[in-house]
Amino acid sequence: MKTNIPLVDKFLDKELNHCDKHDIYINFAPTNFLYIGDTLQAGWFDETSIHVAVGDRDLEDWLSTFVHETCHKDQFLENAPAWNTKIKGHDALDLLDQWLEGVCELNYYQMQLVIRKAQIVELDCEKRTVNKIINNNLPIDVPSYIKKANIYMYFYTALPYTRIWGMAPYDNEELLSIMPDYFLDDYSKLPKDFLTIMQEFNNEV
Repeated sequence: MKTNIPLVDKFLDKELNHCDKHDIYINFAPTNFLYIGDTLQAGWFDETSIHVAVGDRDLEDWLSTFVHETCHKDQFLENAPAWNTKIKGHDALDLLDQWLEGVCELNYYQMQLVIRKAQIVELDCEKRTVNKIINNNLPIDVPSYIKKANIYMYFYTALPYTRIWGMAPYDNEELLSIMPDYFLDDYSKLPKDFLTIMQEFNNEV
């Protein structure tokens, strides 16, 4: 994968070499989105591979996704505390997927615990992503990235109300206008109108 932007290509080569060293496969897909089952994704990491939809997405968009997924890779390889999402032997993200698919039901306490576990791993990843962007001088607008990351964090908070997994509306101007450009300590309370905008977005997709 080459972009002909020296700083970006240097970073890509470094990450590709690191993945190769740890037998992690990287797939830059020539599509704008990827599917996991019936859900759309921009990318993911699954402990053996990184997948990123490139297609005709802007460089900043797909590169942001790639950096984010490499940070999940780093969490995994470092066995970072945040990477451990187990709840009584069950992976919180698996439980969340099963709930979304209607395979199981979760009570209020269980739902909040699952969401909290998911947000811990994602917030740690988002902070790592920002550090990696800055340390490698990548052409990604950091304040804008953090605002979109905050939308993603609140996306989890909204799940008990939407019960829909899909692409979060990262580019929605209404949501971006109410997002801070810094990370928060607590994402448990949804900002005003967040849920309404989310529901309108899901109805349009």
